[in-house]
Amino acid sequence: MATPMNKLGSHLPTLKKAIKQTNGPILEMGVGPNSTPYLHYVSDEYHRHVISYEVKPEYYELSKGYQSKWHDIKLSDSYNDANIGKQWNGIWGVVLIDHAPAERRIVDIMRVKDNAIMIICHDSEMESDWLYRYSEIYPLFKYRFDTNDHPVQTTVLSMFKEFRP
Repeated sequence: MATPMNKLGSHLPTLKKAIKQTNGPILEMGVGPNSTPYLHYVSDEYHRHVISYEVKPEYYELSKGYQSKWHDIKLSDSYNDANIGKQWNGIWGVVLIDHAPAERRIVDIMRVKDNAIMIICHDSEMESDWLYRYSEIYPLFKYRFDTNDHPVQTTVLSMFKEFRP
């Protein structure tokens, strides 16, 4: 019997579909109890390089066991220090944006805007826009898809490819 999806994992169905629609390395901004184990599975099973960045030592400690040949778990003093610019021929296949503090999200989206095939933005429902301010950057992207299957929305942004639900 299926169980209702919790807030923390509401982005997983969209993340899974985006990964199937792209190639190349995956960037996770902010480790999580749902996304990090799933991305670890993807990295080892499909040999896709995953880099997960975190700035909170307690979250890093919970996730560092996922470090492997294909999955790098990195603790940074600041997300400014995260090397998320031009990577592996300049393109990330998927970037997952789900980190704190909230105001950091649009900053890092803009850092990868032109070198990520798909950017997955968690918590993008309009009721949370006062906090995350995603609406400020939506017009800057060629493609946008919003989920509507859960109260906690996920949005896919891209300059290169339309997301297929």
